[in-house]
Amino acid sequence: MVVEDEPNIGALVRTYLERSGYRALWVRTGEEALTELRRHPIKLVVLDIGLPGIDGFEVCRRIGGQVPVIMLTARDEEPERVAGLEAGADDYVSKPFSPRELTARGSERAVGSGLGLAIVKELTTAMGGGAQATSRPGGGAEITPTVPVPDSAPSG
Repeated sequence: MVVEDEPNIGALVRTYLERSGYRALWVRTGEEALTELRRHPIKLVVLDIGLPGIDGFEVCRRIGGQVPVIMLTARDEEPERVAGLEAGADDYVSKPFSPRELTARGSERAVGSGLGLAIVKELTTAMGGGAQATSRPGGGAEITPTVPVPDSAPSG
């Protein structure tokens, strides 16, 4: 889920995520984000800090580690980064940002958390030509290579 009140940035992030094979829900306020978290099995949140109403720090606290959170914000000073991480964010990306890097960080966070390559709801889309993510009942995803994977185990 993308939580961003600036239309140009929200649309850009959603477009990049969708081009990368994700289904991305975009909301514009902290209140909407918390509502959608109750409605949908969200797998990752890309969260702005400066939101109308409930700010991103409070949204992150209320998420409480249920899903990985990447803070995406113009606030790039160390105190803000530390506050975001202390509020429960898993990563922090400063604006201006690279949409490709953000997408890669999102994939890493989702995989690293054991949630599979998914942003919102179930995902059954080929990922980057190298893997297929298929949702499982009850959450999570099964990652299946679509290209041969070399055996990394030591021989002998």
